Amino acid sequence: MRRQHPVEVKILYEDDYLIAINKPSGLLSVATDREKDTTAYRLVKDYLAYGNRRAHLFVLHRLDRDTSGILIFAKDKGTQEAMQSRWSEVVTERGYMAIVEGHPEKSQDELRSFITENRAMVVYQSREDKGKLAVTRYRIAKYNDEYSLLKINILTGRKNQIRVQLSSIGHPIAGDKKYGAKSNPIGRLALHADRLSFTHPVTGETIKLRTPLPGRFHIF
Repeated sequence: MRRQHPVEVKILYEDDYLIAINKPSGLLSVATDREKDTTAYRLVKDYLAYGNRRAHLFVLHRLDRDTSGILIFAKDKGTQEAMQSRWSEVVTERGYMAIVEGHPEKSQDELRSFITENRAMVVYQSREDKGKLAVTRYRIAKYNDEYSLLKINILTGRKNQIRVQLSSIGHPIAGDKKYGAKSNPIGRLALHADRLSFTHPVTGETIKLRTPLPGRFHIF
């Protein structure tokens, strides 16, 4: 029988090896020095412990605190290592939707640059010998007078790469004051991880996870 527990995040997928949730904006993925309890990791760990006090949980990837969407964890170390060691092969799609200020000159493009992080934890574009390659593809899905809704796929998983690269072409994500946004039409960072496809590291099955845009995104 399915266990019942008042977990505060929506579970999108669960089996014996993996669990995926729809993380809300404003919730940390994992603990930091300042925040150790209120995290997606803690909420999911508590959910699993409700049915099995010996349950474990292992981090596979992260989303920024203010980014919403699909976040997946492993239930055992072996699954974590199997997936992370071949991440670029196993994960076939990591998709996002973003509202950006203005209208990009190109209706679709691939952004390639090297990025690094300074001591203030701000990520920025750098020389090849100073940073790591980040690759982001986007396509304009909708637009109005002030904003564009972009469908995005990332080919690398660098910290803040979407935010930095869109800002670098003069179209920061709405609500992203850290990277130059001047407006906040939906009261939060307008970035949502809506697609994740991967080959299951244990069963070999193709898993496709999808989650709809939050209601606040519907401004077009």
